[in-house]
Amino acid sequence: MAGRGNNDSVHVVVHRSHGHWTHVYRVQQEGAPDRLQVHLLKVYEGECAPEAQRWALAHHVATATP
Repeated sequence: MAGRGNNDSVHVVVHRSHGHWTHVYRVQQEGAPDRLQVHLLKVYEGECAPEAQRWALAHHVATATP
């Protein structure tokens, strides 16, 4: 998913190792090409990928279908 800036991306991730959680992350390139900064934007309990994508769209984060 494309994010706000040219070097941003947004990822919806479902974690299943210690219960089920869905996280929305923004990843930004930080200076050097091999340096990334990860921001946790939102957390959902359970497998909520469609809801998380709707949240990202509602908060003006451009998204694309994976």
